[in-house]
Amino acid sequence: MQTLVMLLRERSRFPVSLLATGLRWWRDELIGLVEPVLERFGWRSVPPRLLMTADGELHLAAAPEAKLSHGQAASTGSSDWQTVCRGRQTFVCLDPSAVLTLSLRLPRAAAARLREAAGYRLITESPLPPEQICFDVRPAPSLAHSSPRRHELDVEVALCTRERLRALGERLDAAGVQDHVIGYGTQPDGRPAFVFQTSGAAQQGSGSARRHRLLVASALLVSLAALPLTYLGAHWLAQRAEQDIRALRAAQDGVMKLYEQEAVVRAARDELHRQTGGAQLAAVLDDVARHLPASAWLHTVRLEQGSLKLAGSSSEPAAVARALEASRRVRQVKLEAVTATTTSPDEKAVQFELSALLADPEQP
Repeated sequence: MQTLVMLLRERSRFPVSLLATGLRWWRDELIGLVEPVLERFGWRSVPPRLLMTADGELHLAAAPEAKLSHGQAASTGSSDWQTVCRGRQTFVCLDPSAVLTLSLRLPRAAAARLREAAGYRLITESPLPPEQICFDVRPAPSLAHSSPRRHELDVEVALCTRERLRALGERLDAAGVQDHVIGYGTQPDGRPAFVFQTSGAAQQGSGSARRHRLLVASALLVSLAALPLTYLGAHWLAQRAEQDIRALRAAQDGVMKLYEQEAVVRAARDELHRQTGGAQLAAVLDDVARHLPASAWLHTVRLEQGSLKLAGSSSEPAAVARALEASRRVRQVKLEAVTATTTSPDEKAVQFELSALLADPEQP
């Protein structure tokens, strides 16, 4: 039953582990492409590497690009390593004689906490008391796929005494190399495969580099997001402006008709003022406006030889003529022409022309 639960748990974690493996591969490939270019133009300094021999001497690695395997590589004299490494981050690789390596088989469920799981195993597996050793653990590269059962994981553990690490750290600090990382073996990027001790200056430098990467990534994200956000904001403002313009135009359509009526009335007022004088002008217009139905619109008002000509539109032109017949200022109202229009499918407007004679209100 326990094996079945572990298999089900392993299957549930497979997509996450696959995604994490893909991201790590992409990161390593990207770093492999960028770092040589930066190093070629001097934009990135490669940290120096020191090798510790069996008798405790430190030697500077012969070339930064030399591939170290378990502390074995060509080395130069030890007289100049203090000058080269002073004030710089330095990787120190211990001699194989100072390190004990073990191969352990752990449950695959412990892959997320390998160090804790290996620490529990070392309580019984280590030849020294746990408080006297420092260790680091990593999945075994050559045995990662050789486990006979899928729910187990092969790992490599490297051990070193705390006394040796303390003495080496004091020696490096005395030489002015405060920013150092002590480990065993070498990865392709020059860092130790197993890390036993990291100085405070190295931890601060790693945290600062991490913050710098975060700031650069944040700046890139802000720069990339600024363009689409600006475009969306401008598009939204343009739409709002168009909506406001359309609303103003719709509101002004009705006002334009009132302006046209006002212009017609003013023209008629001027004409009547010339024809009949100022005393009769206001009385005629007021009386016509009082009897004109609300559904009627006047387009033209003319006075020709004592005859008042009215042109406009209404749904019932006959009702307009009958309403004007009740006025005391005009008489003999005639509906001279009626023309149907189709300007709007919602309105049934009819163009009409009326004629009426001016009447004297004092006469019965």
